[in-house]
Formats: sequence, structure tokens, C-alpha cells
Amino acid sequence: MMHDPILRTLTYFFIVFGICMLINIILSLRERKTEVWLRTLGWIMVIPTFIITAYFGGVIFLVAVMLMVSIAVEEFYFLAGRCDIGAFRVTGTVFSTLLPLVAFLGGSEIFHIMVVLFALIILVLPIYKRQVRKDLSTDIQTSSATILGMFYVGWTSSYLILIRNMENGFNYFLFFFLLIIATDTSSYYFGKFLGKTKVFSFISPGKSLQGYFGGVTIALLFAYIISYLLPITELKAILLFGTLIAVSGQLGDLVESSLKREAKVKDAGRILPGFGGILDRFDSLIFASPVVYFFLVLLTS
Repeated sequence: MMHDPILRTLTYFFIVFGICMLINIILSLRERKTEVWLRTLGWIMVIPTFIITAYFGGVIFLVAVMLMVSIAVEEFYFLAGRCDIGAFRVTGTVFSTLLPLVAFLGGSEIFHIMVVLFALIILVLPIYKRQVRKDLSTDIQTSSATILGMFYVGWTSSYLILIRNMENGFNYFLFFFLLIIATDTSSYYFGKFLGKTKVFSFISPGKSLQGYFGGVTIALLFAYIISYLLPITELKAILLFGTLIAVSGQLGDLVESSLKREAKVKDAGRILPGFGGILDRFDSLIFASPVVYFFLVLLTS
């Protein structure tokens, strides 16, 4: 019985998802724009895979998150390199990738201890760099960029594991993930077709006020609908939950856009057709994850 609302929600979602993909394919054929087709292909590659691995949970989902982190943190260090900022890339990538594993094996308390320990180890690395390797390059920038990459990608993404490992964790994760998709997609299309009032023009010229409020509005509508299919808490908390997801998700998108703007690149990577890199696709999800986790801790305590 516990899985009935989950399967019902997934069924309705994939019906809507399939219709949206069909519309995208028709648009791509009609407008003869490869961007729309590639974006559709990117959705097909990413969304079902992530939902299926989260559904099974355990080691399968852990591996998916660790793979996502290992690629995304390398993309972050690529952006830093484009700004002529070095980093301890190997150390930062290893530590970032290990954090989801620590969260999986040790839970919240051990995870938060290891985050601090890893950061302290990175701060000590300049001693080795200067004394042993005789490398006198800027330590402040190198250490800062390494720690920022670990926190921005590894620390935030690890909360996906903590959310999934909660009681009724998949329900919470599915609600969170579907609302992020709803916010991202509706923001994109509201901005594309109705966006006239440009905001954050120095960060992302394509962002508009209509896109922002369209994303939040559709997210709240989806939250209201999903609350009947996937009951996780009372309606007032659901709407607050939806608002936090939508706002923090869009902030995550702006943060990554700001990094790309400084690095003077359109995409952080090229692994996903139509989207660019892993960081381009999951920026909203990973940034909102700590917000969602701590909201759920307060909600369930």
C-alpha cells in the first residue's frame, strides 16, 4: 500500500512527461532547430534515469549521485581555471565524491564532521605545496577554490542521499525532484515566450521577471496537485515546501549562471546534449538540496 501513491504519481508524471517530449519533438521538426531536439534528448537521458535510481535507493542511488558529483565538481574547477584560479583538483574531486558515501554510511552527524575535516585537510595542503614541491603560487585562491568546489557540489549533493535515506525518503525526494523539473521547465518557457522584463542582466541576459514568477507559480500548482497524489504532509506545509524548492532552485540556477558569466562560457560542460554539463542540468537540484533537507528535519522533528 505504501508504494501505491508513489506508482500513481510516477504514472501521471511520465504521461505528462511523454506528452511534453512529443510537443518538443514536433516543435523541433517544425522550427528545424536542433536546440529543441537536443534539449528533448537531454531530458530523456536524465530524468527517468535519476528517478529510477532514486526509486531503488541504496547503493544504486549512491553510485548515481557520486558519478554526478565527480563530473560536476570537475566542471566547477574548469570554470575556476577559466578565471585563472587554480585548485587542488584531484583532492577536491576525491573529497567531493567521497562526501555522498560518508553521508550514506555514517548518516548526518558523521557527514557534517567529515565536511569540516576535509576542509581542514585542504587548508593544510599549501604547506606541502610550498615546502615539498617548491610551488609558490597563490595559496589563498587555490585553497579557497578547492573548498568552494567541495562545498558547492559535494556538500550540497550529499543531502540528496540524506533525504532519500529518511523515513518515506523517496516520497520526499520525488516531490522535490518533480518540483525542480516543473520550476526549471516553466521558467524556461515563460521566459522564452512571455519574458519582456529582464532581470539579472549582468548575470544571465535571458532571465526575465515573467520567467521567474511563472516558474514559482507552476511549482506551487504542481505542489498542490502532487499533494493529492503523494500525500506527505498537510497542505500549508506543502505550499511552503513548494515555495522553498522553487525559490532556492532558481537561486541555484543564478549562482551557476554567475560562475559561467565570470568564466565567459555558455556551458560548464558538454556531456548532456541540449543542456551542456552535469552542473548546467543539476545546478538547481544540488543548490536546493540542503534547504529541502533542513526543512524536512524541522517538519518531521
